[in-house]
Amino acid sequence: DETVEPPQNDTMIEQEIFVRTNADGTINDVIFYATGISGWAWGSERAEHYLHHYATRGGFVLTTGGADGKRGQIRASAQGNVQNAPLNVTGVVFQEDEIVNPYNSGSGRRWYGRSVENGGSLTYTTPLPGLVRNGDIQYHMVVAHKGSTSGTFTIYENGEAVAQRVVSGVPQYMDTYSAPTSGSINASKIASDGRSVLRFAYTCADRSSTGLVDWFEVHYPRGLIAVDNEFAFFSDPALNGITEYAVNGFGSGESYGYDVTDPAHPVRVQNVAPSGGLFSIRETQSEGSPRRYYITSSLKSVSLAKVAPLALRNDAVEGRTGAMIVITNPAHRSSAQKYADYRRAQGELTVTVVGTDEIFREFSYGVQDPTAIRDYIGFLYRHAAVKPGYVLLWGDGHFDYKNISTATPNYIIPFESLDPDDKPHGLSTYTTDDFFVRVQGNDSRPDLSIGRMPVTSNTIGENLITKLQHYEAEAATDDWRTRITMIADDGQSGDDSDNSMHLDQSERLAEFYVPT
Repeated sequence: DETVEPPQNDTMIEQEIFVRTNADGTINDVIFYATGISGWAWGSERAEHYLHHYATRGGFVLTTGGADGKRGQIRASAQGNVQNAPLNVTGVVFQEDEIVNPYNSGSGRRWYGRSVENGGSLTYTTPLPGLVRNGDIQYHMVVAHKGSTSGTFTIYENGEAVAQRVVSGVPQYMDTYSAPTSGSINASKIASDGRSVLRFAYTCADRSSTGLVDWFEVHYPRGLIAVDNEFAFFSDPALNGITEYAVNGFGSGESYGYDVTDPAHPVRVQNVAPSGGLFSIRETQSEGSPRRYYITSSLKSVSLAKVAPLALRNDAVEGRTGAMIVITNPAHRSSAQKYADYRRAQGELTVTVVGTDEIFREFSYGVQDPTAIRDYIGFLYRHAAVKPGYVLLWGDGHFDYKNISTATPNYIIPFESLDPDDKPHGLSTYTTDDFFVRVQGNDSRPDLSIGRMPVTSNTIGENLITKLQHYEAEAATDDWRTRITMIADDGQSGDDSDNSMHLDQSERLAEFYVPT
């Protein structure tokens, strides 16, 4: 959560687990629900898919020793007469590929999928498990293009048009333009093999243009039949009262059902079915507040890697952190430590060096995420015995979090904006390290001083330290230190230009904000 207050990450979120033991008391297995890095959440009116922008793998932290952790309980079913017994739910599938950045030079968190030649088309074939051929199928999608004039996407399902969207020409300062669209078709129109065959056709008067498919969702009527011993669904938001969903098709072993509406706090639910292979959830539903359920009879094993003890929060509270926090990639820890030694030797600051691996492990469960760095700094700001005032990021970073277009290491990931669809202004995309030190109040003001040394090796880091030492110890103390030169772009005149906007901003800064 990028919201600053109330703090979301001051403590790790502990989930309930089920521990099964062998006859001799040793542990056989530990069972818990694990959220993926992509999936579905309920939006304002419908289910909406999501992706993790920063990582390709999720993670959990399992601790041992000390007091017992939370042990799971099975929530009892609702008691009373069943008022609703649906035979179908809304099945959902999506596809979102990450291939093309919206900006030629790269920026932001978004990536588009496959491209469509002007005058051509692109087809996606997607299985619709448990399709029921009654009712309508809803489609939601985002398309984009690179074209100086408006282009048109026409989307077909099994040869029948379901949606069309005209995408505006790419405005100034932008390299692509995207827009959402939606449509529907009767489920009887789906191909006989039960697969969606979506074709995206693109045309534009600008012959050099190219179309792009960002993502699409298919919402379809689905029967209550498990596939590969799994079934996930949202309850019907229109239903109220005691409702029973009876899902068939599970294996002969024990089945596990969870209410995962809040994936951070999943709750195991009772199976009221009288026979094997069937899992029946009987719970009280509230109109307008759908729940998300997941059922499986096939547990998945996970790999474990031993990590160092979690110490960052304790170190902060017990006074083992400093007024300056140096955050480094583990590969550059030796040069970061030399910088910290240099700063300490000056006798003005206490300095703490912390690795990104430590921060991600304790504040995002081992998953790369810039919000974890912000949350760690925020925790120090609120709880540390020595309140920090300075943060130094010891490492370079770039926009390509998942190394989609480059193999260059992302030593300390930056914060990149999430650009909206169907917006004409190209300057909405940005990156800023200020995000990491906005830790008090839901505003855009930094609460600590922050800087970054774009270190890509320990050798470069040590060279930067040498430069700093020469600058701070040997540079002349003439009046050049009090001179400020402000440089601004003066755009060309015309309706599509910034005109004197940046010059005017610099003039205001010089007149009202720069000390005299």
